[in-house]
Amino acid sequence: GPLQRQVLHDLESILSHPSAQARDCLASCLATISRVSWNPAWPESDGHARGTLVFGRDDFVRPSEVMHSTVAKVAVESAALAERVAAAVKGESSEAQAEGASTGGVGDDERKAKEKEEEEELKNRRYVLVSWLVSVCPVYEHMYQSPLAPHLPALLPQLLMTIADKDRSLSKQAKTCTEYVANTPMLSSAVLPQVLSTAEAMIVSTSWHVRAAVLPFLQTLLFRHQFVVHKEDMRKVRELVVQLLCDSQVEVREMASSAVSVLVRISGDELALSLQGLFRGWCAGPLPKQIKGADGMAAMNLRHAGVLGLAALIGSHPYDVPEWMPSILVKLASHINEPMPVKQTVKNTFGEFWRTHQDAWTQHKDKFAEDELTALTDLLVSPTYFS
Repeated sequence: GPLQRQVLHDLESILSHPSAQARDCLASCLATISRVSWNPAWPESDGHARGTLVFGRDDFVRPSEVMHSTVAKVAVESAALAERVAAAVKGESSEAQAEGASTGGVGDDERKAKEKEEEEELKNRRYVLVSWLVSVCPVYEHMYQSPLAPHLPALLPQLLMTIADKDRSLSKQAKTCTEYVANTPMLSSAVLPQVLSTAEAMIVSTSWHVRAAVLPFLQTLLFRHQFVVHKEDMRKVRELVVQLLCDSQVEVREMASSAVSVLVRISGDELALSLQGLFRGWCAGPLPKQIKGADGMAAMNLRHAGVLGLAALIGSHPYDVPEWMPSILVKLASHINEPMPVKQTVKNTFGEFWRTHQDAWTQHKDKFAEDELTALTDLLVSPTYFS
């Protein structure tokens, strides 16, 4: 109503308040207004709303009209502020630098003070956003839905970017908040594709922290909505995750491996069979003798991507051995003496495989041919490989 609109208007001007206590109160107020202005879909009978939620409808959660303008303003202003701060950090604000150079030290000091002020403002805004989302996600009052679910496509980019914030405490809170948001259940068929598209767009971020954060978000979100997500959306996510196996940052590649494993569990062995040829191809061919320069590092990253992909297929079946797994284990074993991080990935994969399969190994080993068991014996039973 009018009161809620007036309160939101007043709060918008102080979202970057320097006081931590004031920011906590701001987030609490935003969360409260999100709840009281929320309009879940109710079935109507004779003009009166009944106390039963409508499940399975596209308008399962209606966006709050009161919150719409506030969410849009927060998203747009925070994005613009983040761009300015990023440009300042990278030294790309050439006009400001030129102005500082022309006016001497005073102009340069003023520019730096302005940049510091904007950086602090961005951090404070992010703090409010994280506290606000944590208060209403993933669910509210055991209703299996969140008042902010329709607004997640607009708020998600800033949340993911907060993970790359220099403030470690804020970054850690943002990671926890991202887990909450990813576990938001019952996203409508209108909202879910938008959330997926927003997350996919963040995969091209220049920050590897953001790229790495998107992967566990996607795998949790897809696992929660695996029975309602469209096949085309699943295909797009699958392609992007496989693409990130070749990322230049090892942490991103390892996250992508975990995501591939989850996707195989969701999609079944058909996906595993379709991917193993690609991963084997990445592992094929000799490595250069000297892993130096752009070409050497590219070859090493591709080899590691292939090994991580095969490791993901192994990890997708932690307690059984499908027909296609023994040959992949033998292939992985052939890379045990290659340079780091390939060697460590192979060690970790076999260590985890033995931990989850050793109790029923008398049954599992029947799935292996004699020559395969011979090739794997040292890796599976020798403790020196895992020390």
